[in-house]
Amino acid sequence: MDRHFISFFLLLFMGSAAAETLSLDDLPRLIEQRNSSVQRAAADASVAESDQAVARADFLPSLTLKATQTRTDEAITLDVPPQSIQRTLPNGAPFRLDIDPPPLILQDRDVSKAQLQLIQPLYMGGRLGAQQEARDAELSIKTAEYTQEKSQQLSVVLQRYFQAQYTREVLNVLARFKKHLTRIDQLTKGLIASGAIPRVMRRRTETALAELQAMQVRAAAQEKVLCQAVQSLIQAQGTCQFKSALKRLPMPSHPRALQTIAHTQRPEWKILEHQAAKADALHDAATGTLLPNVYAFGRYELLQEQLTLLEPKWVIGLGLEWTLTAGLKSIPEREKAEALRRKVAIGRAQAQRDIPLQIEQYWAQAAGELAALQATDKALEAAQETLEISELRYGTGDGSQLDVLNAYSDVEKLSIKRLELLESYNRYLISLFAATGDTALYIQHYHKSM
Repeated sequence: MDRHFISFFLLLFMGSAAAETLSLDDLPRLIEQRNSSVQRAAADASVAESDQAVARADFLPSLTLKATQTRTDEAITLDVPPQSIQRTLPNGAPFRLDIDPPPLILQDRDVSKAQLQLIQPLYMGGRLGAQQEARDAELSIKTAEYTQEKSQQLSVVLQRYFQAQYTREVLNVLARFKKHLTRIDQLTKGLIASGAIPRVMRRRTETALAELQAMQVRAAAQEKVLCQAVQSLIQAQGTCQFKSALKRLPMPSHPRALQTIAHTQRPEWKILEHQAAKADALHDAATGTLLPNVYAFGRYELLQEQLTLLEPKWVIGLGLEWTLTAGLKSIPEREKAEALRRKVAIGRAQAQRDIPLQIEQYWAQAAGELAALQATDKALEAAQETLEISELRYGTGDGSQLDVLNAYSDVEKLSIKRLELLESYNRYLISLFAATGDTALYIQHYHKSM
């Protein structure tokens, strides 16, 4: 038996050690390190960076080693015809020399060749520079998308974080009112025992307790789901232990100030800017294919002993290539770049309309929820006073059980409504700061209000 208790406490301790206590300040770091969507965006940026290095390599000289081993049906020979040389000697005597040389071997049957070849691009119609600019723009786009994804995922995690806190607060409210209802039920039992009220009156408290129990079960299930959602987004381990409480924050500055921040920090602007630069670079690269290519080259024979009499040991020179049919491919590529330009212009015009409107909408929704929350706080104070008075009157026999239960129901509904408004108010604030392009501003705003 002792072993079972020891094992139980060891498991409990191990589970507690594995659990992560999460605060708002932990979330940006965990999202960057663990969130799968953010990690995919980071991988896309790494791929774009590699492509950028590939484009830079096109400017470097190309050094190639070429080696061949060949065999022909026979050696290459040159037959030298016989020659006859006739001269007159100084003494007047005639002289004649007949020469019949053997065949001249120009190349053996087995030939091994090895050469180094160097090619340096000099002018490619501006195509290489344009391709480099396109890769640079693509890297900037992926970097901005990575920043955008971190902000969006932080917004999602913050909302799930406070939704889980909301359900936990609901469970706390329900637990407190369960104590109140249990006390009322005990009071009802005493009044029934003294004959002050009929036995049937207790069914009301029993029904209220049953409904409360059902609400607790639903809230606990919802809290578990939201806890798992947060754990999934940041790959957290153990039970949910959230340090940062759900609280009423002040409204941020005027929407115009937030719109100014969005105009400089929102990643969409940077993405559109770099997409426009990419479209221009792709257009220039397509145009460059219509122009001639000029390059310098050099070749050096490593196996000189097997060269023929007609082959040089080394060669240097300039080359020019001009693909006269390049327009067949260049024209549709330039049309594609033009379409991308139009797409960017449409996206920029749409963002100029949508982003300020989005901030205005979230700011108005947050302001409305805050006003409703303040009104609910006042109504809740009045309802709690009414509940206290009803309980006192019921305990002395002056009030009715129905008055107490009605007062309890009002306090319960207002308490849960207050939590709902508090959660939705913070949700709108999170969305408001996310609309500026930097959701982490919400965390700064949260700490300023402490």
